[in-house]
Amino acid sequence: DAPIVAMNLETGAELWTADIPFEPGDWTPWIAGVKDGRVYASRSGNGATSLAKLYALDAVSGAVLWVSQDEIDASPYEGVVFAPDGDPIIGNDYTLKRIDALDGTTVWSSPRPGCSGGGCGPAVFGSAVYLADFNGILRFDLTTGASQYSSTGAFIGFGQAPPMVGNDG
Repeated sequence: DAPIVAMNLETGAELWTADIPFEPGDWTPWIAGVKDGRVYASRSGNGATSLAKLYALDAVSGAVLWVSQDEIDASPYEGVVFAPDGDPIIGNDYTLKRIDALDGTTVWSSPRPGCSGGGCGPAVFGSAVYLADFNGILRFDLTTGASQYSSTGAFIGFGQAPPMVGNDG
């Protein structure tokens, strides 16, 4: 097993450790992101080869605040981004999910056609979520998860980087 460890950056002292429970088929624990006093962590396989719950840990104590309603199949290759209210937005091979930061319920889940591991993560700008796909760039509504468009003519293929958005869009 592999604990998640929080350390004091000034002294190197260990502040707390947390274990993300192992289920058959899981690989290693990973930290999805940190936002608003919560550390988001899960377990994964090689890419999206295993399903696991997302955990919200208190950044000060490491205590479990909640465990997600649904399993996710994201991996450390992708990480997460956050909606303005702190909800984690998780992209993986075949779905895009928004998880409520306050209680771990799934706000919405939308299918996506597919991507290459390492390039499945989302980007958020304004009221939309963007993903790179085998055929181009996809845009989803941040509030509802509804698909808004898919670009044409921009073959992304097996890219290993998710889309990025500058401050000006």
